[in-house]
Amino acid sequence: MAHTNIELNTFVDRPGFRSGIVTYPPEANTGDPAQHPGIEFLYVLTGRIEVTFGENKVILEPGDQVSFDAREPHGGRNLAEGNSTFLFVVAEPAQLAAN
Repeated sequence: MAHTNIELNTFVDRPGFRSGIVTYPPEANTGDPAQHPGIEFLYVLTGRIEVTFGENKVILEPGDQVSFDAREPHGGRNLAEGNSTFLFVVAEPAQLAAN
């Protein structure tokens, strides 16, 4: 997945669990949809983003959240005139149980 001009600050990156903050500049998007194991959770801090996962499309603003099966094709884009920032968490329960 291409993340052109997207700022990613990862806080935790260990087997079965990743979290961090993502900042999308104006008009940024994730490019081709991603797919990976786990459950993904997003919580919007600033701006306005559109998130697609599977056949679903949601628009999120500050304080909004969504979670989905990350094995489904998913991606996002910034709809705000300025930056949009969100917290992400990806958990893979089977991997966590093994560690």
